[in-house]
Amino acid sequence: QYQAVRIKNTHLEKIGLTQNSLAIVANEDVKRGDLAVVLQTNDGAVFCGFYDSDFGIVCLEGIDSEPQLFDEKDVKILGKIVGVCDTEKNSEGKLIVKALEI
Repeated sequence: QYQAVRIKNTHLEKIGLTQNSLAIVANEDVKRGDLAVVLQTNDGAVFCGFYDSDFGIVCLEGIDSEPQLFDEKDVKILGKIVGVCDTEKNSEGKLIVKALEI
């Protein structure tokens, strides 16, 4: 099962997740160091970054940015980012999804 999440910031551009692109998220278990998406359950905000978790704290890190910290009770892990989709379309008019190489 896959879903797409719109990237609204620039802290992951160096790995191919540019602002306004779509991150393709697989509903998979996320491990330390994976590129992941979490949902903040109280307001529905979505955050992306390199995942880590310990002692009840979930951490998402970008590149050249401060880590974002969350109480694990306040977030739901949506899955692992496996690809990116920009505005480029194929000959059938469908958006092209590219695998991320990290």
